[in-house]
Amino acid sequence: MEQTTSETSIKEAKASLYSLTFSELKKWLASVSEPAFRAKQIYDWLYVKRVTEIDEMTNLSKDLRQKLANGFTLTSLRLVKKQTSNDGTIKFLFELHDGYSIETVIMRHDYGNSVCVTTQVGCRIGCTFCASTLGGKKRDLAAGEIVAQVVEAERAMNEEGERISSCV
Repeated sequence: MEQTTSETSIKEAKASLYSLTFSELKKWLASVSEPAFRAKQIYDWLYVKRVTEIDEMTNLSKDLRQKLANGFTLTSLRLVKKQTSNDGTIKFLFELHDGYSIETVIMRHDYGNSVCVTTQVGCRIGCTFCASTLGGKKRDLAAGEIVAQVVEAERAMNEEGERISSCV
């Protein structure tokens, strides 16, 4: 799919904060003259509070938030559609920074809620029942794109007072 907007190019140029390991985040912080303890604060905002904007990280200085915003994006997923079936299954259709689309599914079970994440755009297996194989495999997802799906699913479940118990 061809790139058509400068916004897409900008998002592509920035790494997702979700792609960084804790160690990588500490190294990046050192490279911009910030103390290592900030990594714990940032991880708390990402994985406990599940913020949607860097500016929501209010215990970080405005200067650090600007450094983060200049170098990173929080997510490259854009929600296109959310659909809930009669059995409580929730399907999300997300658009990626390059225009490709992926699905993420939350399945409710009596033993907990599972999120099924997508790890690649398309598929080369060729199963006749699956729409993902129609265009063949396009690319693997980046770590940040995969983690962002789990975070989005967690946000959705938290709105209902529930949580995700497994990831498949």
